[in-house]
Amino acid sequence: MTREKELYLFDFDGTITNKDSLLHFLSFSKSSWQVLRGYMYIFPYVILMKLKLYSNEKAKTKLFSFHFKGMPFEEFDRLCLDYSKKELPGIIKTSFLDYITAIRQEKKDHTIVVVSASFKSYLKFWSEKMGFNLLSTELEVKNGYLTGKFATKNCYGIEKVNRIKTVYNLSDYATISVFGDSRGDREMLLLGNKSFYNYFK
Repeated sequence: MTREKELYLFDFDGTITNKDSLLHFLSFSKSSWQVLRGYMYIFPYVILMKLKLYSNEKAKTKLFSFHFKGMPFEEFDRLCLDYSKKELPGIIKTSFLDYITAIRQEKKDHTIVVVSASFKSYLKFWSEKMGFNLLSTELEVKNGYLTGKFATKNCYGIEKVNRIKTVYNLSDYATISVFGDSRGDREMLLLGNKSFYNYFK
């Protein structure tokens, strides 16, 4: 008898972490003065975003470009690996790790996917170590340097659903469990026959 397949879809920031990973990464990779300058630069765009006059993707691109445009990608990749090893595990919620342990102890046919607007560059190392698949925002590189732009759409809102459906045939799974914590996860949460909002404390 074929075992029923299960698909687990997890948002990253706020859902399974206790901090915003992008801001945490900036604090790790930049000086306090550089981080402050970035906040001052991006603040007007954040206000426009809150007023729905500017997109989340554009504001996020502005912040990333301010800090990393023109950096050699190899240097950035090493920085991301360093962050992933030293800092990222410390912001993962213990309740999430306990949940993953329980899933694996059941020994069911399951697939675990992190679906995040955060950058693949620093999520990929941790995801691989954890044995998770990853769908996330990817960065544009030209001639070995970061352009400050994204190579994909920001993996947020409906784009999360688009990316999931591109990779996975949802009809193959008897159970789809989805976990999120913000309006950027609403569309993804609708994919699940089990959906959880702010599940991990």
